[in-house]
Amino acid sequence: MTHMLLGSAQGAVGSLLGRLSSALVDEAQQLGSVRSDIQFIKDEMESMNGFLLHVAEATGDGNSDDDHQIQAWMKQVAEVAYASQNCVDLYVQSLGTRAGEQGLLRHLRRLTRLVWSLPTRHRIAKQIQELKIRSREVGERRLRYGVEAPASRDHNAVLAAQDADTSKEQEDAQRGALAGVEPPSFESFWLVEWIRETEIDATRLKHGIFPRVIALVGDAEKGAHFVKVAFEDPWVASFCSLDCMAWIQLGAEYSPEQLPRDILKKLGAPVAEFCAADDEKLLENLEFRLRGKKFLIVLDNVQVEDNTLWKRIEPALPGGDQRSLGSAILVTTDNNKFAFPFNPYEIYQVGRLNRQRHMYSDYVTKFYLDKAVAHRSTHDHLELLLQDIFAKLDHQIPNCKLFLYALYANPDATQEDLQSLSNNLKYLSRNNHKEVLRFLYKCLPSNCKNCLLCLGTFPEKTTFRRATLVKRWAAEAMITRRGRLTSLDEAKRCFRVLVAHGYVMPKETDVTGKVKTYVIHDVVAKIARDNNSSMANLCLTCLIAFPYEIQNNVKRSRQTEIDEPNTTKLFLELLPLSTHWGLLEVLDLEDCKDLKDYHMKNICVRLIQLKYLSLRNTGITKLPIQIDKLQYLETLDIRQTKVKAFAKNSVVLPKLKHLLAGHQTQDDIHSKEPFFTVQMPKHIEAMTELQVLSHVAVSGRGNELIDISSLLQLKKLGLVLHGCQKPIFRHLYHAIGKLSRSLLTLSIKIIPNNENAEVDMGMEERLLMPPRYLQKLEISGPVNGLLQWVQELRELTKITLHKTLLTADDIAILGKITSLSYLWLGQESCSERTLTFSKNEFQCLKFLIVECSHVTVINFGDKATPKLKKIVCSSRSQSLNGIEQFPSLKVLRLTGNFDLERVCDNQP
Repeated sequence: MTHMLLGSAQGAVGSLLGRLSSALVDEAQQLGSVRSDIQFIKDEMESMNGFLLHVAEATGDGNSDDDHQIQAWMKQVAEVAYASQNCVDLYVQSLGTRAGEQGLLRHLRRLTRLVWSLPTRHRIAKQIQELKIRSREVGERRLRYGVEAPASRDHNAVLAAQDADTSKEQEDAQRGALAGVEPPSFESFWLVEWIRETEIDATRLKHGIFPRVIALVGDAEKGAHFVKVAFEDPWVASFCSLDCMAWIQLGAEYSPEQLPRDILKKLGAPVAEFCAADDEKLLENLEFRLRGKKFLIVLDNVQVEDNTLWKRIEPALPGGDQRSLGSAILVTTDNNKFAFPFNPYEIYQVGRLNRQRHMYSDYVTKFYLDKAVAHRSTHDHLELLLQDIFAKLDHQIPNCKLFLYALYANPDATQEDLQSLSNNLKYLSRNNHKEVLRFLYKCLPSNCKNCLLCLGTFPEKTTFRRATLVKRWAAEAMITRRGRLTSLDEAKRCFRVLVAHGYVMPKETDVTGKVKTYVIHDVVAKIARDNNSSMANLCLTCLIAFPYEIQNNVKRSRQTEIDEPNTTKLFLELLPLSTHWGLLEVLDLEDCKDLKDYHMKNICVRLIQLKYLSLRNTGITKLPIQIDKLQYLETLDIRQTKVKAFAKNSVVLPKLKHLLAGHQTQDDIHSKEPFFTVQMPKHIEAMTELQVLSHVAVSGRGNELIDISSLLQLKKLGLVLHGCQKPIFRHLYHAIGKLSRSLLTLSIKIIPNNENAEVDMGMEERLLMPPRYLQKLEISGPVNGLLQWVQELRELTKITLHKTLLTADDIAILGKITSLSYLWLGQESCSERTLTFSKNEFQCLKFLIVECSHVTVINFGDKATPKLKKIVCSSRSQSLNGIEQFPSLKVLRLTGNFDLERVCDNQP
C-alpha cells in the first residue's frame, strides 16, 4: 500500500515541480502578485519531494510494512500537489501567451486576453493563496504528528549490501534460469526411458542382437507424431549423448534398396558415399559412419511384411561395439506383422502409451520439486509442503512453472504463505491456475502491482499493444522512478515481468514471431477486486479516480453491443459543462466512433494537463487551433485518421515525445487506398524532447527537414515524401547525418506526383555521417537500386524494401551486412528474375520474406544464410533451390506455383 501511494505522490509532486519551474522562468513578468505564492509552494514541494525520495530509498522495492501515518500524509501531499498543479495551469493559460507567437501580434493578443480574463485570474489567484496555506499546513502536520520516514540503512549496512551485490545478482540469475527450465514432454520422456534401457546385457550382446529394436504399432499418424515430437527435441540427443540421428520416411512403395542410401544422406555423408553404385561399398560407408557412435535411427511407416528392410542394413550395424552401447532403432507401423521381421526387443501399442503417464507425472513432480528447493535461499524443511503443492497442481507444467516464478520473485516466502496457498489449492481443480497467480501477485515489486491493478480496470479479454500500454503507465504516474531509469523504462520493465508471470499473455504475432498484441488474463480483474481498498487509496480523490472510470467506460463501449447508455458519447458531450476534469492526464479514445471534430476543441481547452492523447482509428479529420494548449502533452496518436495538417502553421508542444501519424502496418505497403497522414508541423525544432516522429508528410523541396536535425533525442523517424524534388533528399541526408548518434529506426515512403514516375533519391550521395546505431530501415519506392550508404550500417538488423528494383549487386551489398537478421522483399523490390544468395553471404539472416512476383527462381549458394529459420515466399511461379543445407530452418511457407516435389526432396 505504501508503495502505491508513494508512486502517486511522487508523480503528482514531480509533475507540479516541473510546471512551477516552467511558470517561474517563462512567465516571471506576468505572474504578478501570485509569483511569491507560487515560489513558496514550489519550495514546500521540493522539501516534500526530498522526504518522499527518502521514503523510497528506505523502503526499496520490496513489500514493506504499511505505515498508516505515512500513508495519510502522502495522500495529503498528492491532493495538494494535484490541486496546485491545476490552479497554476489555469492561471498561466489565462495570461494569453502562446508558444510560437512573436512580435506585436503576441503582445496585442496577450493584452486583450489579460483584460478579458481579469475576473478569472483574480479567482484563481485567491485559490493559489489558499493552496499556499494548505501546503504550509501539510508540512507542519508531518512535524506535529511525528511522521518520519523508515530508518535508512546505516553506512556499514550500505557497504555490506554493496559488497553482496555481485553474489546476489548471481543468485538471481541462477534462480531465473531455474524458473525458465521446463521438463521434457511426455513423448521425449518415454523415448529417453526406452533408450536408457538399451544398455546391452551380457546375454544379448553375446548373441549379437545389437542394436536393440523397439516397435510402435497402431494408428500410423498418431504414432509418427508421437515419435516426431521426441525426435525433434534437442533434450533427447543431449540427455542420451547421441552422436547422430536419422529419420527415414518409408511406405508401401518404398524400395528396400534405397534404405542404406537414405540413412547415409540423413547422417550428412558426402554425395560420393551415398551415391556409390556397388552395394558392398555402400554398406561399408554406412558401417564406417556408425562405427564407434551412439545413434538413433527411426524407420517410420514400415509396410513390408518380410525381412528385406532389416537384411538390407543389418550387415552395416556395429554389433558388439562397446562405444555404440545405447544405440537404437525405432520402427513405427500400423500392423504387428510388419514389426516382427525386425526381431523387436519390445512392441508398444500406440493406444496404450498413456497408461505410462503415471511414471511421467512422478518425474514432473520431482523435476519441479528439485527446482523449488534450489530456489530457496536456505534449505529449510518445507519439502513436504512444496511436494503437496505440486501434487495439487496435478503436474500441469504451466501451473508448476508459474509457481516457480513466484518463488523466484520471493525466494524467502514463509511457511505460512506456502501453507495458505496449499490450503487454497484443490486436487484437479480448474481454479488452481488463478490461485497461483494470486499468490504470485503478493510477490511482485510495488511498481508491477500498480500496473497490474490498472489492468484490472479493463474489461476481460481486452487486447492491446505493448507500446501503447507502457506509454500510458508512464503518463499516469503509476511508476515510482528508481535510480537512473526513466518512467518509460521502468514501465517497460514492469510489462516484461507481468508477461513472464502470465498476467499478460501474447495473442497475435508477426512472421518473425514477435508479439503484436496481448490479452489480459481473466484473473487480473479478480485480483483488482480483491484489492479494492488499495485502488481506493490509490485514487486519492474522486477526480483522481476519473481516469480509471473513463478508461473502463471507453473500453467497454468499444466491445459491448447491448442497449446501454453510451458513456463515451456522454463524456464527450458533457465535457464543456464539467469543471472536474482538470487533473486528467491520460485520454485513450482509440476506435471511438462517437468522436467528432467539434469535440476536439473541448478536449484541448478543458483537459490542459493531458500527457497522453490517443485518437487512433477515430473519425476526426482535423485538429483544432487550441491544440497548442496541451503544453504538457507527451504522446499524440492520430494514426488511422484523416488528419492532414495542424490547424495553425506554427504549433509548439514543448513536452511532446511521441507523434504518431499515418499507418504503420506492413499491409499498407500493398494498399492502393490513399495514404493519409499529417503534414510535418513548422518550427518542429522547438519540440526538442521528440523521440518518435512517425509517418509525417513532407512535400516539395522539404525545407522542414532542415529543422529535424535539431531533435537530438529522436530515435524513430518515419517520413512520407510527396511529389519529391531532388533537394528534399539532400535535406533528408543532412538531417540523418546530424542524428547519427540517436536514430534507431528510419522509414521512408515515397509518393510521386506521377504514378509511373521513378524518383531520383541521389543514390550516389554519401552521408556526412551514417546513422551508426540504425537497427531498422524501411524504404518504399519507386526508386532504382540501393542507397550507397546502406552498406555502412553495421548495426542494421531489419530491412524492408518495396518498389526498389534491386540488382544482384545490391543483394550482394545487403549480404555483407553482418548484423542483418530480417529481410523483407516486397512487390517490385527486385529487378531480376533470379534471386541468388551467394556463398558466405547473409551470415546472420534468420527471417526471409519474398513477395516480389517478378522473381521466379531463388537460389541459395553453399554456406549462404546458415542461420535461416523461416522462409515465406509468395509469387506466381517460383523454384526454390538449396534449402537442404539449412539445419535451423523451422518454417517454410510457400504461396504460388512451386515445384513442390523438388522442394520437399531438398528439405532437410
